[in-house]
Amino acid sequence: MASLFEELKRRNVLRVVVLYIVVGWLLIQVADVLFPAMELPNWTIRLVFAMLLIGFPAAIIFSWAFEITPEGVKREKDVDRSKSVTHHTGRKLDYITIGVVIAAVALAFADRLTREPQVVAESVVQAETAQPVETSSGRPESSETSIAVLPFVNMSDDASNEYFSDGISEELLNLLVRVEGLRVPSRTSSFAFKGTNTDLPTIAKKLAVDHVLEGSVRKAGNRVRITAQLIDVSDDRHLWSETYDRDLEDIFAVQDEIATAIVEALKGVLGMAQAAPVEHRPPTDNIEAYQLYLRARHIWAKRGAENLKTSLDYFEQAVELDPGFARALSGMASAYMLIPVYQGGDTADYWPLARETAERALEKDPDIGEAHAVIAAAHENASEWRDAEEAFRRAVAADPYDVTAAQWYAEFLYNVGRNGEAVKWLRKAYELDPLSPIVNASLAFALIGVDGFEEARKHGEIALELGIADSANAQLFFALLHLSQGRYTEALEVFEEAVARGRESLAMDVLALRGVIDPTQRARAIEALAAEKPDALRDGLNPPIYYVLLDMPGEALDYLERAAAMEQVWWPPYWWKPAVDVRRDPRFVPIIEEAGLVDYWREYGWPESCRETNGQVTCE
Repeated sequence: MASLFEELKRRNVLRVVVLYIVVGWLLIQVADVLFPAMELPNWTIRLVFAMLLIGFPAAIIFSWAFEITPEGVKREKDVDRSKSVTHHTGRKLDYITIGVVIAAVALAFADRLTREPQVVAESVVQAETAQPVETSSGRPESSETSIAVLPFVNMSDDASNEYFSDGISEELLNLLVRVEGLRVPSRTSSFAFKGTNTDLPTIAKKLAVDHVLEGSVRKAGNRVRITAQLIDVSDDRHLWSETYDRDLEDIFAVQDEIATAIVEALKGVLGMAQAAPVEHRPPTDNIEAYQLYLRARHIWAKRGAENLKTSLDYFEQAVELDPGFARALSGMASAYMLIPVYQGGDTADYWPLARETAERALEKDPDIGEAHAVIAAAHENASEWRDAEEAFRRAVAADPYDVTAAQWYAEFLYNVGRNGEAVKWLRKAYELDPLSPIVNASLAFALIGVDGFEEARKHGEIALELGIADSANAQLFFALLHLSQGRYTEALEVFEEAVARGRESLAMDVLALRGVIDPTQRARAIEALAAEKPDALRDGLNPPIYYVLLDMPGEALDYLERAAAMEQVWWPPYWWKPAVDVRRDPRFVPIIEEAGLVDYWREYGWPESCRETNGQVTCE
């Protein structure tokens, strides 16, 4: 045995074994670093390992049977022992081994620096205005650590898989938004830069964030590759990156892994000694249903009547595959609720289905804020104020980061006269989603109710700049803004331009405003207003607004009485400050008492325009 060991040493077999192991380990490390960056599949790394295993015995046999001489490679038995140079070859092998070890240590150290989470100082990027859009103002600065989840790039061969990459991005956003101390802008704002060449510092400035998560998704059959990287935008430093090659069945575990890795990378600035795993319960066990759900959400987010109907079809298909899929049921409910809003028509065809489907969703999962918000909106439509208030409170409590729930709650508060509270909730929605066109538009309308005219104008302009889907609604906003400030001629110009472009349904608004401006047109304006029925769908501003401007509060009350009898009251015009004479009319308080508003106010708070003193309700 001793002689065999000495012969192994003499023939440098042991040195070859050590060198082979060190070189093999180095090759595997290099493959582990480079192959994901080259988007090579994981099996290529396993292939390198297998080839090294196969080559190991071959290297041992070669080093035993052959010798490298100055004349070349010869069989060991053909070399004269007195002329053997194995000791010189052994020394060279030692030098090579030492060099490879140094290279391996350097690679391991570099890999540790780039891959391990680092504790970094909080460096919140704050623009001079700290606003998401240059023209905006009033957004509070935040000292929280913040991260924007940008839409992951669809790297699949099939462009139609974009819904999947968007869906993964949104799911990660929904996980991270629940991490304490981490501020995450909502989907609409983060996705506003999709398809643009906007650089990361500009995105960070507009969203007021200090970190960005970006990545790509490649989906092929039942396999998916997700590459993600976390960037500190203050110095363009990559804090973490990883590539995941998994089956679709593992998609929920991958989402948890990515979110946990991000929290681990940011645990220093989040004040955590140890980052807790980010985990969530998979919404469904049916991967096909989940893909249909992601497709539905992708289309639902685009709004518009046809998009909402298409999303409804995909939601329904997902529920057919998994009847217990609560989030798909909630999506169905919100689509039912929004379709008549965007296409017009009778809400009776959709809203009962919205409420029924939302209740089914909450039976499966009582913590879905969206479903509570749908039920709240249904109560509001039925003038069930207290039930609506409670349902909205459940909605925002179940999901404090649901922008739609906060927005709908604010619009409800605006409807029942609590304008200050409405502005507060819309500011919260704006903080969560500063680049949402609809949130900016809703905030603009609410600010008119508290005389915040300049800020209202800015948010209205932002909504237009961001491409609000309902540009017609934007026209009404600017007209109402002009009216609120007594600029009747400017409001008339808005309506005349809209009619000239084919929006003939605003002809009554043109006639009414001409009567406000020109006394010779007054009779014609009154005639046009008298023809309006409370139960008819109005494309423009409500007649009570024009009765107020024409100094006809009695006629505004007459219209309110007819609308209340038909349960077709749109209340915001009556909280408008110029409508003070309408509210002072002795008939006004009995109408709002009959509508249930007084009982609601007694329980949840009085509006700015009404109060109760010694049991007597007065409105100003």
